[in-house]
Amino acid sequence: MMERGGEAAIRTAGKFFMKDDPVHQTLRAIVERLKELQIPYCIAGGLALVAHGYDRTTVDVDVIVTEAAAQ
Repeated sequence: MMERGGEAAIRTAGKFFMKDDPVHQTLRAIVERLKELQIPYCIAGGLALVAHGYDRTTVDVDVIVTEAAAQ
């Protein structure tokens, strides 16, 4: 949607910044599961930038876990 521009891109970006989009829904599901399993994690990539005040959108969720937790 973002690549097409126009009103669709504005709506998509608006949903992203309101945290009401598929990326944030995926993030919440991943975080919930990692907490249930007591696996330490951190968020990286575009979502980490947003958390630190950089206004941008992303289409993926980058999660870092230790090698031991990944096994």
